[in-house]
Amino acid sequence: MKCVACGDNFNDGVFCSGCNRHLDFGCASIGEVGYRRLGRERQASWRCPQCKISGSKSGPTTPVRPAVNVRDNLKTLTPYIDATGSSTLTGPADAPSSPVTLDLVFQEIQVMKKHLSALPTLIETVESIKNELLDLKTSCEFNSAKIDEFENKLTRVEVMSSELQGVNDRLNSTTKDVMVLMQDNTRREQWARLNNVEIKGVPIKKDENLFSILENLSKAIGYQFPKTQINYVARVPTHNPKSKHIILSFINRYIKDEFMAAARLKKTITGSELGFGDSALKIFVNDHLTAENKKLLTMVKSIAKEKNVYYVWVKHSKIHVRKNDTSPVHIIGKESDLNKIL
Repeated sequence: MKCVACGDNFNDGVFCSGCNRHLDFGCASIGEVGYRRLGRERQASWRCPQCKISGSKSGPTTPVRPAVNVRDNLKTLTPYIDATGSSTLTGPADAPSSPVTLDLVFQEIQVMKKHLSALPTLIETVESIKNELLDLKTSCEFNSAKIDEFENKLTRVEVMSSELQGVNDRLNSTTKDVMVLMQDNTRREQWARLNNVEIKGVPIKKDENLFSILENLSKAIGYQFPKTQINYVARVPTHNPKSKHIILSFINRYIKDEFMAAARLKKTITGSELGFGDSALKIFVNDHLTAENKKLLTMVKSIAKEKNVYYVWVKHSKIHVRKNDTSPVHIIGKESDLNKIL
C-alpha cells in the first residue's frame, strides 16, 4: 500500500473512514500500539487529523504528514490558539508545523492512562511475587539448615553404627568364648560325675539306712559289690521337696558301669523290691547328668518324638540317638548337635 500523505509504500498502517485513504502510522499521528488497542469498531470509525479538523467524513481530503510523532514529542509541543479560536500545537522550530487538535492529544492521553491504569495491579502483583520469593527464600534457608542438621546427625549415626558394629563383633566373639567355656565347664562337671549313679523314685523314710536300700537294690538287679567300692551315698534336693534322689558314687568306674548294665537288664524295679512293702512305685537308675545335660536330654527326647527317632539313651554319661535299627548312632553333646537328627 501507498501512504496518501507522504507517498511511501508500507505494509501496515491505518484507514481513514472520513477520506477513505490509507496512511502509515507516522502520517496518521497515531502509534501502532495505540491503534491496535482501539479495537475493530473504533478502528472502523477512525479518522485522520485532517478529517477531524475539517469535520468532513467523506471528502477526498489529502492529510498532511506531521514532522514528528505526537506521543513521542508531546513534551516539546507548544499550544497555539489562532484568531478564530482553533487550538493547535507547534513542535520544534526545525520541524514543519502540522495541525494537532486537543482532541487528538486527549485521545493519546487516554490511551496512556489506559496503559497506566493497570500499573497499581502490576505493582501489587510484583509485591506479592516478591513476598512469595522471600517466603521461598526463608523456606529454602530453613530446609538447608535442616538438611545440614540431618547430615550432621547422619554422620554421628554412621560413627555410632561403626562403633556399635565393633562392639557387636566383640560381643559375638565374647559370646562364643563364653559358650566354649560353658561347654568346657559342663564337660568337666560331667567328667567329675562319671562314677556316679542317680537313683530316682525311692520313697523317703524317717531314719532310713541308704546302705540297706543299696543292698536291696543290688539284690533286685542281681549285681553284688562290696561296700568298699562306695565313695559316698546321699540324697540330694530336687524341685519337689518330698522326693529327693539318691546319688551313689563308686570308687571304681568299671564297677559303676557293671552296676548300670545290670540295672538296665532288670528294666523294671519297684519299691517293694527295696523293702517298701507292697509299693508299686517304679525305681529308675540312671547316669548322674549335669543340669545342662538333663535339659539337653529332655530336648532330645521331645525332638525325637516329633521326628520319629526310635532310640534315645544315655551311656557313659553321654546322650546317644539312633533313628532306626539301620541308621548310625549319633552322640549329642550340645544343642547344635540336634541338627544330626533333624
